[in-house]
Amino acid sequence: MLPRGGAVEMTPLSKEDKCDVTFVVIAYNESAGIIECLETILGQDSIHNFKVVVVDDGSTDGTGKLVATRFDKQIQVISQPNLGRGAARQTGLAQSRSEYVAMVDSDIHLPKDWLARCMSQIEGKVGVGGIAVPDGDCSTMHRLFNPV
Repeated sequence: MLPRGGAVEMTPLSKEDKCDVTFVVIAYNESAGIIECLETILGQDSIHNFKVVVVDDGSTDGTGKLVATRFDKQIQVISQPNLGRGAARQTGLAQSRSEYVAMVDSDIHLPKDWLARCMSQIEGKVGVGGIAVPDGDCSTMHRLFNPV
């Protein structure tokens, strides 16, 4: 589903075969730190092929242009009006043609083996889910998985 309220402007990307994983990175005024995030994604040590989609959610600091210039055809950049995190995630998800999607915030730095470790755990499984842990508060996960 594409967001309402405006057309989505896409940076052209060379024709690619279907990939195993799509990383969706949403960004709003993240020019100060997004490059490091994207470098950790592109530096994944994995046999799995992947693509990276950055959804620039109406940034006013040039985030989308910075990413498009720095990474050229390595990363697909989608620019849209500021519609919020949920709409930006939906826009990125709509661009995925892969079996798996990894939603990554633009301030996250992934270890080099993150994709390989994740894929080793989920390939061949019937269903996989995820949970967001607010501000790294592990007590939330503990309560969810260890009810009293």
